[in-house]
Amino acid sequence: MHSTKIYLFINNFLSLHHTLLKSKVSI
Repeated sequence: MHSTKIYLFINNFLSLHHTLLKSKVSI
């Protein structure tokens, strides 16, 4: 269960990072 939380945290971080990259490209 603990590893699942870590996985979700990493996944959330990556999607946030991806969104930031997209917005940078848009600007």
